[in-house]
Amino acid sequence: MIARRLRRDTRGATLIEFAIVGPVLIFMLIGLIETGRFLWSQHVLKDVAYATVRCMSVSADCATSQTRLAYAANRAANEGLRVAASNVTITENTACKGLTGANRVAITIPYSSALTGFIPAAPTTLSAEACFPVLPSGD
Repeated sequence: MIARRLRRDTRGATLIEFAIVGPVLIFMLIGLIETGRFLWSQHVLKDVAYATVRCMSVSADCATSQTRLAYAANRAANEGLRVAASNVTITENTACKGLTGANRVAITIPYSSALTGFIPAAPTTLSAEACFPVLPSGD
């Protein structure tokens, strides 16, 4: 008699269903947010590398290595990403991506995510590289 009454009672079914499905949905939501943050960070890093290497080639504002490193750090900070000068590698007048006589900027920064512990393949660093030709001076 009690077993028959318990089989018909559905008052706790929604709670049990949510207990099963809820954690999966929350994990998927966090994964979506972290994927978006990763793609945004990668985009900003590429933009900073390109802007810095272009500044080297066309602007007097990036004439010294100190001003180039400061430019990269400031540009990243303005976009919401922290880049230390030690993470920026600048090479002048080199071959880069099939282009000879180019300036090259490479940036590698550590990246942490809320999913790093759950997904072993989650990236722990972000890298970007940009090249720009050395333009002749207008002297």
